[in-house]
Amino acid sequence: MAKLRIYHIRNGETKYHSVTDLTHARTLINALAQSDLLEDNIEYNVFGCEEWNEDTLEWEEWYDPETGTDIDGNH
Repeated sequence: MAKLRIYHIRNGETKYHSVTDLTHARTLINALAQSDLLEDNIEYNVFGCEEWNEDTLEWEEWYDPETGTDIDGNH
């Protein structure tokens, strides 16, 4: 399995969280989103999953190789 992390952008501040697999990524994204709903000062938030590319030595957006969708099912 590739090295994965999720990003959580809240009101312009980005935080990254390492995850062990896609199930962990989805669980953590859902938990953080639920937590954000309890905060009155959140103007916007964005989540996603990134995969480490050993060839380019950069983090890249994760896409399902079979469907071409991101962690949220978007193309």
